[in-house]
Amino acid sequence: MPVIRGVRSWNLLRRLLKMIGSLISLLDKLTELVKHKKQIKDDRFKDLVKPIYEELQKVHKDYVLFMEASKAMLDSDLNVSEISRKFMADRLEQEAIRSSIISMVRCFREDHKNKQYSEFYEAVLHYFYGTDLRGRDTPSNGLLSEMQKWVNSERTAEFALSRTDNTQVRKILEQIVSNVLGDLRNHWGEVSKEYAKLLTNK
Repeated sequence: MPVIRGVRSWNLLRRLLKMIGSLISLLDKLTELVKHKKQIKDDRFKDLVKPIYEELQKVHKDYVLFMEASKAMLDSDLNVSEISRKFMADRLEQEAIRSSIISMVRCFREDHKNKQYSEFYEAVLHYFYGTDLRGRDTPSNGLLSEMQKWVNSERTAEFALSRTDNTQVRKILEQIVSNVLGDLRNHWGEVSKEYAKLLTNK
C-alpha cells in the first residue's frame, strides 16, 4: 500500500507540475500579446499623432510671429494696401505645410482604426477653422480677406467707414488680429490638451 500511495503522489505531483508549466507558458504568451499590442499602439501613435503635433507646433509658432508682425505693421507708417501685399507674401511661405497637415488629419480621421485619436484630430481642425472670422477659412486666409475688403472698399454695412479714415481702419484690423491671435492660443491649448491625454493613455 505505501508503494501505491507513493506512485499516486508522484503522478499527482507530475500532473501538478505540468499544469503549472502550462500556466506559466500561457502567462508568457499573454505577456507577449500585451507587449505586441502596446508596440502596435505606440507605432500608430508615432505615425499618426506625434508628427502632426510636432508640425502643428511649428505652424503655431509661425502664426504667432506672423500675427505679432502684422500688429506691428498696422502700427507703422505703411498704408493698409502695402501691409496687405506683404501679408500675402509672408503667409504663402507656410501654406504648403498647413495644407499638408489639414489633408493628413482629414484622411486619418476617416479611418475607423484611428477612432481613439478622433478628439485630437478634431482639435487640430478646430485650430485652423475655429477662429472667429466670417466663413470657414484658415486664420491667415481669413485675416487677409478682411484686409482686402478694406483695400478694395468691398465693405458691408456693419463695416461702413469712410475710405479716408485710415486710423479707424487700422484700429479695426488691429482688433481683428488680436482676436485671431487669442483664438489661436486657445485652440493650441486644446490641441496640446488632447495630445497630453493620448500620451497619458499610451
